[in-house]
Amino acid sequence: MAFITIILTPSICFPQDIIKFSGSLDLTHDFYSSSGIAPREPDNYTKAILRSTITLFDEVQLPFELYLASDQNEFKQPFNQFGISPRITKWLKLHGGYFSSDISELTFGDVRLLGGGIELTPGDFRFSFLYGRSQKAIETDITNNNSGAYKRNIMTAKIGYGNMDSFYTNINFVRAIDDSNSIIKDNTGTGITPVENTVASLEFGFPVSNIIKLSSEIGVSAYSNNIFSDKLSDEINIPSFLFTPRVSSQFDGAAKIYMEIKPANDWQVNLKSQWIGPGYVTLGYAQLQNDIFETTISPSAKLFKRKLTLKGSFGFRKNNLRNNRKSTTNKYVFSVFTAVELTQELGLDIQYNNNQVRSNHISDSIKVSNIFNFISLAPRYNFQALGGNNNIVLNYSFQEVEDDNQSVGQNSRNKTNTVNLSHVLFFQSSLSFTSTFFYTNVKSLETITEIINLSESVSHSFFENKLNTSVSLGYSITNSISKEKQFTGKLAATYSMEEWGAFTLNITNQNCSSSGDSIPSYREFQANIQYKIKF
Repeated sequence: MAFITIILTPSICFPQDIIKFSGSLDLTHDFYSSSGIAPREPDNYTKAILRSTITLFDEVQLPFELYLASDQNEFKQPFNQFGISPRITKWLKLHGGYFSSDISELTFGDVRLLGGGIELTPGDFRFSFLYGRSQKAIETDITNNNSGAYKRNIMTAKIGYGNMDSFYTNINFVRAIDDSNSIIKDNTGTGITPVENTVASLEFGFPVSNIIKLSSEIGVSAYSNNIFSDKLSDEINIPSFLFTPRVSSQFDGAAKIYMEIKPANDWQVNLKSQWIGPGYVTLGYAQLQNDIFETTISPSAKLFKRKLTLKGSFGFRKNNLRNNRKSTTNKYVFSVFTAVELTQELGLDIQYNNNQVRSNHISDSIKVSNIFNFISLAPRYNFQALGGNNNIVLNYSFQEVEDDNQSVGQNSRNKTNTVNLSHVLFFQSSLSFTSTFFYTNVKSLETITEIINLSESVSHSFFENKLNTSVSLGYSITNSISKEKQFTGKLAATYSMEEWGAFTLNITNQNCSSSGDSIPSYREFQANIQYKIKF
């Protein structure tokens, strides 16, 4: 705690005009107990999160984050990473330790590195260089079903110029390669091999006219699945420091384009399209999906003095771009949202979604044909009564899933009807009451599930809004294979001491009784106390 005290009182150690501290400290302790079921949380758990930024001479910013926890089991993330990304003036940013950055949509974005880097943004000029380890070496251990991993290093670079809201261009580059000597060569048949990847892309954007803006990115990728494989002929002239073509190599491209058409402030149309080849791979994105072609058009408008809002989205996606798979899967997306202000007190929201996934596979036993329909109606009404302001919202929704898969389709089909009614009554004294009724009915092939829930919440503020409190009671009944009844009580309170932070207390107690043997009756108690301060 002495370390925290120093940070919270910087003026004792440093002149305020030279070094300044800002950030937040979050201290939390959780209590938990249960009976009738296995514990789902530790009985006592304490954690501290410190996020702080040190500012030097009002120019250099040094942000960092610290996470400490009393219980570091397999369900908790212990503090094992530290990184710092200082910003020096408005146009220079440095990275050290663990860090992440976003280069572009087709090159590098969601991978965290252990290393260093620099980002420069003076005026309309942009330059960045990052280098670090994205994957640590792990030896293969077939006894524990661990296939292992090679150490992987990634280098990225970016150079660009122009205003991102008008004319601009960027050149992006990523190179990733595994260290083939970082682990013992795999001879166990698990299939792990060291890989090599080089990606480059060109980004650009410009206004076509006063109402049309265009932006795009075009990328190329070279990827070797095994750098132990033989090299290709020397006739392919690629410098080895960029990429080494091998018999395990694949080359492909990708492109994205975005167009915004905005003739007026009250309506516009957005067009998005992307084509990512089946062999396009970038190790700068862990989840980038390839072998897709996708197009989406999204119009929106506000009409009749903005009393009517219309939004839509219409999209199409397919794979198997080079017809080298056994089947092609097509996905269609259609959604519409409408908000109508009938009067100052009465409004109506309408939403409809339709998603379809279809495959032309020749085997009916694994044919994919899935249709998802969703529609909701939500009238809302505001009025004065009972000495306060009232808000009533009724939401009805219908959801249907159809699946023509011959193996498991029948189990996936279902129809769901849901009704949610809420009433909020609030007074000028800060006293408010919230009443809710929830009902849902789910019909599938073998079961029908019904859920009914009633709840009431009361909230009020004291001591000139320094103390905010709320009490909630809820009762629900679930009818399915068995019948369950659950009673829930909640208490929440937050006391604000302004610049000295705030204390928050949350207490939840729930009791569940079941008539079936598959789901036991149980009781759970949870309490949480938190202190948070910003400085």
